[in-house]
Amino acid sequence: MASHLLRRTIRSSLLQPKQLRSLIHSLSLVPPSPSPLRNPARVVPPSPPHHFVSLRSAHNKVGADENLRKVLDSEISCADEVEGHDQKPVAAGELPFEIVDNPGENLITLRREFSGERIEATVYMPEHDEWDGQEEEDDNTDDKDDDESDQQCISIILKIHKKTGTLLEFNCTARSNEITIDQLTMKPDGEDSDDADVYRPKFSDLDEKLQDSLYRYLEERGVQSSLFEFLREYMTNKDEREYLHWLKNIKGFIEH
Repeated sequence: MASHLLRRTIRSSLLQPKQLRSLIHSLSLVPPSPSPLRNPARVVPPSPPHHFVSLRSAHNKVGADENLRKVLDSEISCADEVEGHDQKPVAAGELPFEIVDNPGENLITLRREFSGERIEATVYMPEHDEWDGQEEEDDNTDDKDDDESDQQCISIILKIHKKTGTLLEFNCTARSNEITIDQLTMKPDGEDSDDADVYRPKFSDLDEKLQDSLYRYLEERGVQSSLFEFLREYMTNKDEREYLHWLKNIKGFIEH
């Protein structure tokens, strides 16, 4: 078609060479008409019906839920066989402290009155990464054959309240039948705000006589190294009870 038009144009008029070259270039840029046979329409497969997709999703959900229930049943059965999960709280008469153990919490509270003072100790088992560094420092002196109880530690936050409106707060660690004081803070009673700005000297930098006197001060109020073994067993059993309770709650949620 382009060559036919070119011949007609040349015959009908006399063009200058420059005009002729321009016309030839313009005609060469005209794309050929596409053939309907070269580009057949793309065949798009029909989408599955919406109800089919919904049924398949529902089937997958039922399968996943049933699998989770089976795994939970197996885990509950194993946890239920562990001894100690049904241990009852120790009677208050066996310790100088009253034990407050609320289900669903990962801590317990020890309470007592002593010579006009109100003493509260929050006890919990820290995560491993909170005390791995401290454990590494003692690796060279500890016997490698120590049993598992020697590798566990208990965190104790002890608050001694007085009627003066102030309190002493001891941050302690119980480990290997020994209780150590990590920090000592004095602050107004009932203050819940961040006490990062409260002055507290490094306990290990205190005079040894002062350190010894503070340890005796705690022992007089019932915080002794012999408390570690009881707390270790109690908190281990509590952890097992709470885990079993947690598994059953998850199963109940899945089933309803």
